[in-house]
Amino acid sequence: APGQNGIASGVVYVVGKDKSVYALNFTTGALIWKYALQGGGNPTGSSGDVGGAALLGGRLYVPSDKGMYALNAITGTLIWHMLTTSTFYASPAITGPAGRMVLVDADNGGRLWVLNLATGGTLWEQKPAWGFWASPTVSHGAIYVAGLDGVLRSFAPRV
Repeated sequence: APGQNGIASGVVYVVGKDKSVYALNFTTGALIWKYALQGGGNPTGSSGDVGGAALLGGRLYVPSDKGMYALNAITGTLIWHMLTTSTFYASPAITGPAGRMVLVDADNGGRLWVLNLATGGTLWEQKPAWGFWASPTVSHGAIYVAGLDGVLRSFAPRV
C-alpha cells in the first residue's frame, strides 16, 4: 500500500525463479532493492523459489528451498536465515497477539514450524505428515494446513 515501509508510492515484493527477492516501486516498477537467496537447497533441482513472502511492518519473511529468511523490507538486508536444510514452497502466515506474534509455515518434508519473528528461533514444531505444499492458514488460535496426502490437518500449539 502507498506509504508502507516508508516508501511513499508503495512497494511490491516478488520472489523470482532466479532465487532473488525483488522490491519494486508500486507506481513506476523501478527496482528498489534485490536480495539473492542461497541456491541449491532442493535435491530435485528447482530453478527457484515459489512461495510468497509475508510482510509485517519493516520485515519481509521469505520461504525458500534453503530455509526461511527475514529481510529488512526497506533496505533488503538480511536479518536472519534459519532452517537452512528445510525446503519451503508454502507461503508463511503471521499470527498472534501484539507482542507475541509468530511466523507459521510448513516444509516439504512434512514438518510444521512456528518461529520467533525477531530471531527465527523455533518455538514449536511437529512432523505429522509426508509433506506440505499448501500454505498454512490460522483461525481462532488453530493452524490449518493440507498435506500432500490430501488430508487437512489442524493444530493448536501452545507457544
